[in-house]
Amino acid sequence: KQWYQRRVRVIKQEMYDEAMEELEAIKEAKTLKFGEFSKQMADFYKQLGSLYLIQNRTKEALTVFKSSLSILNVIQTKPNSVTTSIRNTIKSLEASRTEKPAFKLYSKVN
Repeated sequence: KQWYQRRVRVIKQEMYDEAMEELEAIKEAKTLKFGEFSKQMADFYKQLGSLYLIQNRTKEALTVFKSSLSILNVIQTKPNSVTTSIRNTIKSLEASRTEKPAFKLYSKVN
């Protein structure tokens, strides 16, 4: 059973790696076609951030979610449900990075 669970994790990881490669491959093409400050690039960064989150790569996810939000802030005149969702995700990620542990472990020195 443990072997099966480990293999499933490996398969999933390989799929995520493949998806990351595909996203990186299309980034340049999307930038050339639509420009860096476009809805398509904001969507790209949002998808990339979601993939990073699935892989527990919160630092990278936070960076690309911020890129997505920055682009949307430039191209949109007012916030909408997408920008609100991304903003909430960023706040949540930032909060989780700064949370203090519920308790501290102290070592007793004799």
